[in-house]
Amino acid sequence: MELRNILVLAEGQLGDLLLLTPAMRSLRAGHPRATITVIIYQRRLPPGHPGSPVLFPSEGMGTAAVMSRLPGVDRVFEVDRAQLRTLSPLRRLREEVRIARSIHADHYDGVFCTFPEDRFSVLAYLSGARVRAGEEGRGASRLLNVTPAVTRGSAGVLRYYCTIAEAMGGHAGSYTTEFRPSAEGLREVEAWLLREGLAGKRYVAIHPGATGEYKQWPPDRFAGLVGRLQRADIPVALCAGRGDEEILRGIAGSLGSRVPVLEPGSDISVLAGFLMRAGVCLTNDSGPRHLAVAVGAPTIALFRRHHGKEWAVYEETDRCRTLTGADECRLCEPGVCQDRVPEGTRSGSACMRQIGEEEVFAAVKSMLAATSP
Repeated sequence: MELRNILVLAEGQLGDLLLLTPAMRSLRAGHPRATITVIIYQRRLPPGHPGSPVLFPSEGMGTAAVMSRLPGVDRVFEVDRAQLRTLSPLRRLREEVRIARSIHADHYDGVFCTFPEDRFSVLAYLSGARVRAGEEGRGASRLLNVTPAVTRGSAGVLRYYCTIAEAMGGHAGSYTTEFRPSAEGLREVEAWLLREGLAGKRYVAIHPGATGEYKQWPPDRFAGLVGRLQRADIPVALCAGRGDEEILRGIAGSLGSRVPVLEPGSDISVLAGFLMRAGVCLTNDSGPRHLAVAVGAPTIALFRRHHGKEWAVYEETDRCRTLTGADECRLCEPGVCQDRVPEGTRSGSACMRQIGEEEVFAAVKSMLAATSP
């Protein structure tokens, strides 16, 4: 099949968009003459983002930079889901109809639903496109007509996206994710590293946040690890975004010495440059973990048990490792992680708390020794 006008409907989380990049290359390779448009449904927009009207052309701020800076993507739009939720039912319906009409007016002949959401399936159907691709067997998925037998849990998110793209006629040359930071972002992080005395050093970059506290290794563990690194004369720096203030306070409260903290704001290129320059990046299961991999940095990710199939999507190598608890959790059903945090604590599910400081410290030292600058 040959498609000339393709729409991709995507969620706006950083990790999801980065894992989508190989599938976007696949679509471009299979349809080199097509116009490719991405509409990103954002759960929250960065400060200063022009989020009105609800559907608007992207300026490449925040996570939208992943698509706006990706070669082969022609147009990027964003939808402010937070604004939609504030509207009355009637006004919200009007906005949803306006979005559907806008999509229909662009005469797409192929729509890629990246998430098994009823909203995406309905929009694909209302677009009038002859090829409507996505996951089978979910809610309104009967409105789609290209539904390969794949789920995120069976294939992992990265190959899940690529399988759907290939069903639309794409050609996956590789499963490597990518992000190209801007020159301005790189200059900003280089200036910050110079001010903090980290320029030219193989520092350990730690991003301690995640979308839920149950996904966060406890703050006192991070603080203990930072202390071990400092005593071993290994430079270390933290990075944080919106929503990470509490875990940073927890780390600072358990740490007796100062550690540099980069706050990149809404510029993903600054965060990418910080991770790219690091000797090792340590994260939870979060968007910055995927960004570190996309810019080629050595990475260690701390995972809950039984979530590896969907999100531990990279081959384990000297430059890419995941650490998780080894024992079954008494709080959850056998073979399933239900994200339960031990009573009396706030962060770190029970299985994440099995990961000890000494284990992580040893993994960081080993990776620093095994990888070249």
